[in-house]
Formats: sequence, structure tokens, C-alpha cells
Amino acid sequence: MSYIDPYMGTNHDSSITFRPVCPPRCHPVPCCTCSVSVGPTGVTGATGPTGPTGATGATGIGITRPTGLTGPTGPTGAAGNSVTGPTGPTGSTGPMGPTGPTGTTGATGIGITGPTGPTGPQGEPGSNGISAYGGLYNSGSQLIFFSAPDNDIQVQLNTAMPMRRVTANGNNTITIQTAGDYEINYNVLLNTSKTSTISIGVRRNGVIIPVTRGSQTMSVDSKTSLSYDGRLSASVIVPLTAGDVLDLAISVVRTLPSNFDAVINGYANASFSVKKLNDPSS
Repeated sequence: MSYIDPYMGTNHDSSITFRPVCPPRCHPVPCCTCSVSVGPTGVTGATGPTGPTGATGATGIGITRPTGLTGPTGPTGAAGNSVTGPTGPTGSTGPMGPTGPTGTTGATGIGITGPTGPTGPQGEPGSNGISAYGGLYNSGSQLIFFSAPDNDIQVQLNTAMPMRRVTANGNNTITIQTAGDYEINYNVLLNTSKTSTISIGVRRNGVIIPVTRGSQTMSVDSKTSLSYDGRLSASVIVPLTAGDVLDLAISVVRTLPSNFDAVINGYANASFSVKKLNDPSS
């Protein structure tokens, strides 16, 4: 047990025997030896006021150690109990997406063919084909005797070609049945005994159609050198009316040589034809 020595001013352990300095009034002798017994501990005095805080000590120097290894993953905790909340309100409709690709064509359905409808009215004539045609040719040869210059003589055309809306009259003439524009063609090969100029053309109702007239001066036959020949042909377009009668006529131009003989060869060398051009009204 410690106590405060009133004379020494220091704490002492109660188990130690010490030698006190006796006061003069108790110990007339300056130095004496006495034994003092210690009494019971007195009541603890009141705590004195807190002394001032001491100065802060210097910061200690520590060494950072390396991070330790990650420990193993702990076990999964038990599933919690959750309750699904109420459904939220429907959101606004989004913009329309792009059109998807076209699907494959479906199989053809099985239907029943309906009855054939009534025949419609006849349409207007088409623009193709020839609505009227016909012609004549000579199946033999024709000897011609000219009596005077510029005097027309009918060319003999005794055989009819196929006809449509054109009539063969049997006297080297044809008659037009429908009006319209017609293409007229003729071809004549003529042999003469002397040189001369020959004119030929198509007559309509006995009068030469000017545009159809042509002429040819006979030249020496290259094969025999004894006769003269020439080919007269033409292809023209002429407007004709229904009822027009056509034939082919030939003549000697201006001067008729004496003792002049002429012959027209047959078939394709003596032919005359007409064909009506396309006309929607025909």
C-alpha cells in the first residue's frame, strides 16, 4: 500500500520500514531511530483538475504490407420471399414498323369456268389485207395491125385472174365494184418489124388515165438482129369509183412506118391488174 510521506513528500510502499526525520519537539536528539506504524488509508480526496494536454507525439512510421489472397466465395444465401407487384399501365403505341417482304404466291384456286358469253357485234374492218383486187392476162400472143399513128388499139387480155369486188367482163375489160384508191400494174413485151416509139396506158371508161401512160422506143433485138423489141410497164395509184370500166390500150406515137408489124407476147408479158389499198370504210 502506498502513502505520502509528509516529510519526504514522496510515495512509499507501506511494507517498507523507513527512518523518518523526527521533529525537534518530539525528538530533541537530531538523529534518532524510531519505528512508525502506518494507520488505515484515509478517504480518497477529490479528483484534482485535469492537467493541460500534452504535445502531440510524432507520427509513427508504419510499413504497408501486401494485399492478402482473396478468400473463397461464401455460400449463396437463401432465396428471399418476393411478391410480384401490380402490372403497370400500358405504354403508348410505338411508330409503325417497315412493311415486311411480300409473301409467296398462294396456290391457284379451283374454279369452274363460266358459260361463254354472247358474240359481240362485228368490229370495223382491220387495216390488213386487200379488200378488192383482180386482173387479166393473155394466154396466147396478139398480132397488132396499126392503121394510123396515135390511134389506140385495145390489148387482148382473154384470161381472168382471181377476183374480189372486181368483175371480169369477158371483153378484155374489168369493172370496179367499190370506190377507193387502187394500185394499177401492167406489163407488156412488144416485138416490131421496124423501129418506132410505142405508147401504152390504161383507159377508164374509154379514156386514157394520164398518169398510167408510158412510152418506149423499140430497139434492135440483141439475139436475132432482125426485129425490134421493148418492154412497157408501170405501177401507179389512182382513185377509182364504183362502176368504172378499165382496159389496156396501145398506139404508135406520131409516125407509123410502112409495112409495120407488131406482136405482143403472152402470159406475164401481157398482164394488167388492180388492187384496192386498205380503206377502213371498205
